Amino acid sequence: MSKEDSDYVTFVEEDGRRDSGENKLEQGLKREMKARHIAMISIGGTIGTGLFVASGGAIAKAGPAGALLAYAFMGFTVFCIMTALGEMATLIPVSGSFNHYASRFVDPALGFALGWNYWLSWAITIASELAAAGLIIGFWKEIMPTYIWALILLAIIVVFNMFGGKGYGETEYWLSFIKIVTVIIFILVAILVAAGAVGGTTYGFKNWRDPGAFNSGAPFNNGFANVLSVMLVVGFSYMGTELVGIAAGETANPRKAVPVAIRNVFWRILLFFLCCIFLIGLIIPYTDPNLLDAAADGNNAAIAPFTIVFQRANIGAAANIMNAVLLTVIISASNSALFCGSRTLMALSREGKAPRIFSWVNRWGVPIPAVAATSVFGISVAAASVYGSAEVFSWVLGFSAVTGFISWAGIGFTHYRFRKAYVAQGRDVSRLPYIAWAFPFSSLFGGFVCAAITLASGFEAFTPTFSVVTFFRSYINIVLFIVLWVGYKLIMKTKVVPLLECDFDTGIRWLDNEPEEKTVEPDTLGGKVKYRGKRFLQQFIA
Repeated sequence: MSKEDSDYVTFVEEDGRRDSGENKLEQGLKREMKARHIAMISIGGTIGTGLFVASGGAIAKAGPAGALLAYAFMGFTVFCIMTALGEMATLIPVSGSFNHYASRFVDPALGFALGWNYWLSWAITIASELAAAGLIIGFWKEIMPTYIWALILLAIIVVFNMFGGKGYGETEYWLSFIKIVTVIIFILVAILVAAGAVGGTTYGFKNWRDPGAFNSGAPFNNGFANVLSVMLVVGFSYMGTELVGIAAGETANPRKAVPVAIRNVFWRILLFFLCCIFLIGLIIPYTDPNLLDAAADGNNAAIAPFTIVFQRANIGAAANIMNAVLLTVIISASNSALFCGSRTLMALSREGKAPRIFSWVNRWGVPIPAVAATSVFGISVAAASVYGSAEVFSWVLGFSAVTGFISWAGIGFTHYRFRKAYVAQGRDVSRLPYIAWAFPFSSLFGGFVCAAITLASGFEAFTPTFSVVTFFRSYINIVLFIVLWVGYKLIMKTKVVPLLECDFDTGIRWLDNEPEEKTVEPDTLGGKVKYRGKRFLQQFIA
C-alpha cells in the first residue's frame, strides 16, 4: 500500500466514517469485473453505428472541418461529464450510479425521474437493435423472418447476462476488441488512401478546398448553423461513455479501475473519433450523396463511409466486412443495453422506486426479474416495429431520443451538489480517490451544454414551417421526464437534500476493503500465463 493510500485509510478511520459492510444497494452482487473489462467497456460502449455509419451525415451537413469541430467540442463536453461521474463513482461505486447519486445529493424525485428515464432509454435501445438485427443479417441472404433473428439475438444476450457482471464484462471485452481492431485498421488504410499509396488517387486536402472545409449550404445556408445542427448526432456518437459508472458497482477494484478508464481511455476514444472523421473528410467530399444516405439508413453497410474508404483502397469485400462489424455492434449494443437496463431497474427497486421483485438477485449476482422485464419490454417494442406502424414506432423512439443528454445533464448538476455537500461537511477534497478536473467549471459546463442540446433537439420542428407532430415527437421524452420528476415529488412530498445531510457513508468501499486483482489473466490463446505486463494492445487501451 502506498503512503498516499495509507494516509487515506488512516483519515477514514480517524474520521469514524468507515463503511460497516455490504449495504442493500450491493447486496448479492458480485464484484468480478477487472480493470481490463472496464477499460474495454468504456471504449466499446461508444464505438458503434454512430461512428461507423452515421458520422457520414455529420460531414455531409457541416463539412469535414465543421464535423471535426463538432466532434472535438462534444468530446470535450463528454470529458467534463465523465470526470464528474468518475469522482462520484470512485468514492461510491454502486449499481444505479448517477440516478442514485441524484437521489442522495439533490432530490429523490430527480433520482426517480433520471432512473426511469435511463431504464427506458436502454430498454428501447434493445428494441431498436433487435429490429435492426434481421436487416443486418438480410444483407447477405434472406433466410428467416426478421422477428426470428430478433428472438435469437435476444436469447444470446440474455445468456451472456446470466453470467453476471463477469460474463457481461468478458463478452463486451471481446466484442469491443473487434471494433477497436476495425477502427485501427481503418485509420491505417485511410492514411494510405489519402496519401495516394493505395487506390491510385492522392487526396491530401483537395476536398477541403473543393467543395470546401465547411458546408454553407442546406439545411441552414450558414456554415456555423450547420455545425450546430449536427451536435445532436455527434453527441449520440459518444453515448455509452457513462457505462463505466454503471459497471463500477460490479467492479473488483473500482477505486483503481474507474480513474484509469476515465483519465486514459477517454482520450483514446476521442483520438479514434477525431482521426476517423478527419480521414473520412479528406477522402470523401461532403457533397457525396452516400454520406447523407448512410446517416438516414444506419443499417446499410454498403454506403457506410468506412465501406467507401475501404472500397477506394480496392478492398473488394469491404461491404461484407463492414456488415459483419455492424452485426458485432448490434450484439454489443444489445448486451450493454440489457446489462445497464437491468441494473438500473434493480437499483430503482432497492431504493423503493420500482416494484420490490426487481431487487432480487440469484446466487451469481444476476437480477433475474430485472433482466426479464427489460428483455420483455425490449422485444415487445421491437415487435411493434416489425408488425405495427412505422409512425407508432417513431413515437416510441421519441421517448428516448435525447435521454442520454438528460442523463449527462443530471450527472453534471448532481456532481456540483456532491462536491458542495462534501466541502460543507468539512471533508478534505484532497482525500478523494479521484478528483474531477476543473471543478466547478467541468460540472456546470457539461451540465448546461447537455441541457441546451436537449432543449434544442426538436429544432427541425420549426423549419421550414412549424410541424406539430415533429414537435411533440421530439419533446415527448422531456415531457415524460418532467412528469416523472414533478409527479414523484408531489406524491412522495420529497425535498431537496440539505448539504449537511447528504450521505457520504453508505456504499463507500474503502481501499482496504477492496480485493486486489489476481496476478493470473486468461491468455488470448486459451491457456493461463503469469501476468508480467500487458500485451501491446492491452497497453494501448488501458
